[in-house]
Amino acid sequence: MIQGLHASSVVFADFDIVSGGFLTTLRKWLPGIDSAGYPVRLHGDEYRLRVGQVHLEKRDLVAQLQLESPSVPFQAQLTGTVRLQSFPKQPRTKVVFEGRCARNFGTHASPASTEAVRLLANDSSRALLDLIVTAMERPSNLPVDVAAVVSSTRKAAGMGDKQRKSGPKGTHLH
Repeated sequence: MIQGLHASSVVFADFDIVSGGFLTTLRKWLPGIDSAGYPVRLHGDEYRLRVGQVHLEKRDLVAQLQLESPSVPFQAQLTGTVRLQSFPKQPRTKVVFEGRCARNFGTHASPASTEAVRLLANDSSRALLDLIVTAMERPSNLPVDVAAVVSSTRKAAGMGDKQRKSGPKGTHLH
């Protein structure tokens, strides 16, 4: 396994609102994420994204994340921890991923350098975290006043309502 993967983002909603329905929200918008896995496509390869145990750790909500490939059965290709943290004095939630990936992540044909695999895995980690953050920021998951702020903030940042192709067979990232 290659250590040191890291990605972070911010959800424009209060920690108590976001963390209270975290798993329910993911189940709603990413069906199968807590069982058979939510299908995602990263860099042309198909994977299944799963969220495992969710628990409180000090003041943070922590969830285990695992990405599996049908071409490499019984071996997680990317695994780690998603941590939701209260943002000091602001109605925001910091979302951090830290993890590791398999040495053969994204390189089925020929072996790649550790650095090349780490770069690909970090890019994939950011894409997966963005998928989770977008699910948490959906207006139907938030109170009406918070949903309006999230929507206007995303538009002001140049982030339209459609960032990725989503459908019944999963989500295509990158």
